[in-house]
Amino acid sequence: MKTLQVATDTLGSWGELLRPTNPGEFWDMAGALLALAVLIVSGYGLNAIRVAKKDMRDRAERETKSRAIDRCREMREVLFPMHGTMLAMLRHANIELFIKEATQVTFDEKESKVKLAEATAWVGALPPEIKGQATNVMNALECWAMCFTNGLADAKVAGAPCSVAYCQMVVSLYPCILYHRNLSPTSGPYQNLINLFEGWYAPKIQANLLAQLDRAAKLAKLPDPIGTK
Repeated sequence: MKTLQVATDTLGSWGELLRPTNPGEFWDMAGALLALAVLIVSGYGLNAIRVAKKDMRDRAERETKSRAIDRCREMREVLFPMHGTMLAMLRHANIELFIKEATQVTFDEKESKVKLAEATAWVGALPPEIKGQATNVMNALECWAMCFTNGLADAKVAGAPCSVAYCQMVVSLYPCILYHRNLSPTSGPYQNLINLFEGWYAPKIQANLLAQLDRAAKLAKLPDPIGTK
């Protein structure tokens, strides 16, 4: 009982100290209580924001991975057939691929005049229907690459199954890309296509790429993407 009495007296003493004795003290205390309430609410709010941000990041990551998987499916169902048709057209017209060495494939701002002249001559010799098909494939690849270069799809997810086949397509279209870029150098046509290609065209891909592409041109089809066998 004595302890309870002491605690009651102590609380009473604090109550006397906290009890405002004039309007100024009242408003000071009200302001302090309001500030404390705001601090508590802000703490809960900041925690809620952190949770919401994490949820948004997780959701965005899932979406970019999902879009990458969709792009892999698009390559198989849309890009492969389009490119296969172009290779078949080249084969039937007895037109060899432009690129003979992996080191030839560069997209410098100022390509050599000799290379541009050779690419222009190669494109100029193509029948109109092959030119049209090549342009269709380039446009499709540009839209496909745009998803990765703009962060809408995760390039790491699509890299393993698609990078080799994608680079093969770009290499086969190399003279056409040079030709169109030379026609309008200031606008940088097919820049997304090139940016993704330069990120994926690693030495390990270059090693067997031309041999595979040469066989693909003869068969008028690309080899199965990595991981499908």
